[in-house]
Amino acid sequence: MSILEIWKILEDCKEKGLVKSIGVSNFSQQILLSMVPFVKYPPVVNEIESHPYNVHKNMIKTLKKLKMVMVASSPLLRGGAAQKQALGDKIDYMNEAVLKEISQKYAKTVPQVILNWQICRGVGVVQKTEKLDHLNDNFNITDFEILEEDL
Repeated sequence: MSILEIWKILEDCKEKGLVKSIGVSNFSQQILLSMVPFVKYPPVVNEIESHPYNVHKNMIKTLKKLKMVMVASSPLLRGGAAQKQALGDKIDYMNEAVLKEISQKYAKTVPQVILNWQICRGVGVVQKTEKLDHLNDNFNITDFEILEEDL
């Protein structure tokens, strides 16, 4: 089935009240731009991998023009061994000098700064953790504003 055929099924679900909104994951700008003129209900969100090493400035611009929101998957670069291998073993955002400096400036942790940065860019984040201290940190990501110079 084509994307448009599948999308029609999703739109039928929306019209029947089975879903409130329809979102996508890992759709390219080209796919979104080519499908939107032909659908009744465009996607509301596009969830894609986004973190300080994978910024997606053009995607964010395109989604804003289409009135969609980007949602960051793996906003803290927590993709496991495969992701670390793809980016290189030397990637360690917790020890990035710029991120450490900014986190100290705002008296926040590096992950709090990264999550706040995503929100400042208009990117949604859905963060998860099994550790209580990280959960508390996740709740405290919007009680500060990163200055333009630090974004």
